[in-house]
Amino acid sequence: LTKLAASFDWKTAVEKLFTGAGAVIGSVVDLASSTVSVTVNAVFAIVIMFYVLLGRRELSKQSRGFLYAYCKEMTANRICRIAKLTHDTYAKFFSGQCIEVLILGTLIFLAFSVFRIPYAVLTAAFAFIPYIGAFASCLIGVLLTLLAAPEKAILCFLVYQVVQFIENQFIYPHVVGGSVGLSPLWTLLAALLGGKLFGIIGIVFFIPLAAVISQLLQGDIEHRLAAREKIKSEK
Repeated sequence: LTKLAASFDWKTAVEKLFTGAGAVIGSVVDLASSTVSVTVNAVFAIVIMFYVLLGRRELSKQSRGFLYAYCKEMTANRICRIAKLTHDTYAKFFSGQCIEVLILGTLIFLAFSVFRIPYAVLTAAFAFIPYIGAFASCLIGVLLTLLAAPEKAILCFLVYQVVQFIENQFIYPHVVGGSVGLSPLWTLLAALLGGKLFGIIGIVFFIPLAAVISQLLQGDIEHRLAAREKIKSEK
């Protein structure tokens, strides 16, 4: 033991210990700082959102005055028209999203009740949360079923996935797409593309964005066709 202790490199061991401890402390500090940063940014975003909502009329008046003062009247009219179209489309999208989560929550409650899966009401209640409700409902439902009836946990997951698949493929495109004037096919493609690129945030913004682009493009196509027909009639 004495020879072993004498041959042991205490200096290297202490250095490795301090290096490992420093790495752990650094990771903890980085995690804490990133958490604080995200929290602070979220708080500031909420505060700015409330200020914008409170002063939306004055902000709208100032924006219109700026546009008509520094842009041509035709350009300002076009920008105002696009801004109004975007505002109306996003408002309809959010209302359609609320209707969609009501449908999803009801379907989950009915499916869980039919298969006698416990906590059907509580699981369905989480589905009423917009955007993240579907994931929270699945997670909470499986965890609660594991505690109350472990033998039905897999059945709970399968039933939820079937309900979610039916809702996403057949109901969501019609409800949300219909609210913004977008066909079910383009709604589904916009949701897939947005989700692939930016996750949930991409889904939230890509569907109404696709609806706005579709309406602007359709209006431009109609204008060009009408101008072409007018030229033909004059000839």
